[in-house]
Amino acid sequence: MTTTLHTADVCLLSLERCRALLPADCEISDAELERLRDGLYALAGASLEGFLEQRLIVRQEETITLRFSDGKG
Repeated sequence: MTTTLHTADVCLLSLERCRALLPADCEISDAELERLRDGLYALAGASLEGFLEQRLIVRQEETITLRFSDGKG
C-alpha cells in the first residue's frame, strides 16, 4: 500500500506565515521561500509515507506471528 500526499490534499502555510517563522534578519525572496516551503512539504510527505509503509509492514508481520502462535496458520 502506497499513500501519496499531494499539495492539493493539504493546506499550505501562507508565505506570510512562513516569514513569521524565520528570523527577522533573514533575507529571502518570495520565490525562494515558496521553493523552500514546497521542498519541506515534499520531505514531510515522503517521511510520512515511509513511516506509514513501515507501520503497515510491522502490522502485517504481527498478524502473521499471531496466526501462527494461535495455531491458525
